[in-house]
Amino acid sequence: PPTTTSTICTATIPPNTTTNTDNHPPSATSRQTQAIRAMQAINITIIGSATIALWFATVPISICAAALRGTPLSIISAIVYGVGAVFVTGLGNVPLNELADTNPTAPGAQEAWDKYYSRWNRWNIVRTLMFLAAAFGFVLEYGVWYSAVQSSSDQQHRLRVANGNAPNEEQDGERRALRD
Repeated sequence: PPTTTSTICTATIPPNTTTNTDNHPPSATSRQTQAIRAMQAINITIIGSATIALWFATVPISICAAALRGTPLSIISAIVYGVGAVFVTGLGNVPLNELADTNPTAPGAQEAWDKYYSRWNRWNIVRTLMFLAAAFGFVLEYGVWYSAVQSSSDQQHRLRVANGNAPNEEQDGERRALRD
């Protein structure tokens, strides 16, 4: 179901975003060239990766789950994920990637890297927190939905037993217990 799919998808995104945050080399001058080249490689690699496909495919999956469930929690979770995936990425992180396209040995590269890294990292943390919040919302939504379905199923079973629609001897014992 879409709710299960959106739960799984939103929960798999944060580890991919925090990996980028954790793997940045420090911006010390001795590592400046290495840091800039590493981020340039990440930016090139992410474009054609399965991560980016999952990242953006989760937006319509989340919207579909919210439309089918129609609960405030599913709607809020889909909005939070969509804003994090599309707007924070598109308006926060992607424009900063131009700063990472600098020649690592050019004059001013260290200043450009420092500006880029602090801003990009901040947006990445915001995006990661939004993904985690959406995943948490969908997990809660799925848990509430599953509990309601399970409770309804148990209730229907008890009614069948109490009304004498028990198909086997085990339920006959349950029917006697309900009457007593």
